[in-house]
Amino acid sequence: MKAFAPPTCADRDCEICEDQSLCPLTEIQAGTKVRIRRLNVSDELSQRLREIGFFEEQVLQLLAQRGGVICQIDNCRMGIGAKLAEGILVERVASSTSSPVKIQLNRQ
Repeated sequence: MKAFAPPTCADRDCEICEDQSLCPLTEIQAGTKVRIRRLNVSDELSQRLREIGFFEEQVLQLLAQRGGVICQIDNCRMGIGAKLAEGILVERVASSTSSPVKIQLNRQ
């Protein structure tokens, strides 16, 4: 399995392949956090994916790949088939290694 290869296709004018930061969800290693950037499936499937939590800009963590993919979205685990997951294009989310943010309150 490729670590994080960009999608490729035979079409030289493909919009997906122009953006080398996107990758199908099926190419991600377990444990990786990603952000959904595009749903590259039919309108009907896009609508259904959005209804169950797979929408553009959503951050998720891939937990496992066993014939399909299992993802953690917020506090919910969701599983979808591999063929459907191929149409979900994602980008890596930078891991937050910084210390907790301190918030200052303006008290008047």
